[in-house]
Amino acid sequence: MDIRILVLDLDNTLLRSDKTLSERSAVALNSCRQKGIRIIFASARPLRDIVPYNAVFTPDAIVFHTGAGICENNRTVMSNAIPPDDGNAILQDLLNRYPTSLLSAEIGDRLYANFDAKTIWPFTQYTLNDLSRPFHEPFYKIISSIQSPEQFSEINHLLPSTAYARIAENRLILIMSTAAAKLSAVKQLCERWDIPLKNTAAFGDDHIDLDILTHCGVGVAVANAIPEALEAADYVTTSNNEDGVALWLEEHLL
Repeated sequence: MDIRILVLDLDNTLLRSDKTLSERSAVALNSCRQKGIRIIFASARPLRDIVPYNAVFTPDAIVFHTGAGICENNRTVMSNAIPPDDGNAILQDLLNRYPTSLLSAEIGDRLYANFDAKTIWPFTQYTLNDLSRPFHEPFYKIISSIQSPEQFSEINHLLPSTAYARIAENRLILIMSTAAAKLSAVKQLCERWDIPLKNTAAFGDDHIDLDILTHCGVGVAVANAIPEALEAADYVTTSNNEDGVALWLEEHLL
């Protein structure tokens, strides 16, 4: 198996449920690096919430906001965001159609929310804002709570051509630029590093990982993944709390 790049989702995949990167996982990743394999952290998280893990293991690149940005060597080398006019229009549509929805927006390196965001993300820093006034910077991401089974389909129909929606954790709708996707970001890094996509192995658990699980050279789902991810993957390893990523690496690459 000629794997030269590992693409690793973080929450509920590489990280345990307490959000820690285990020593076993760090050792496995370091062993892969010693074999010349490059490591990409690919997450829906903002960059500010991924960088602290560098104290345990520093990846070769970070794909953040589900592919809206790529960081390499502590420098953002690509940014795909929703234009301000479109982002503001989406927010106003959501506020009008779903007045009780919990809404937030990642703009620049700050999260703005019309509710106590710590009820969903306990350790995140945010700015309380009713989101009614226009913003002047591009939007990395707009996030809505799910109020009804029909809401996801309704939101997809109201979005401009510059944006698309995905479900995350079965409770949130993520709205991002059409240019923002984990697979697109991975392809750009493959081109930068002159490594074919077929020589990548991707690990994930959720809807936003389906593209990398399906189209990377090898797709690996953890046992706690959603049914769609389990079906899309080439391999299923043990759960994130059982260090499933490390186990797969030990069995197949080390």
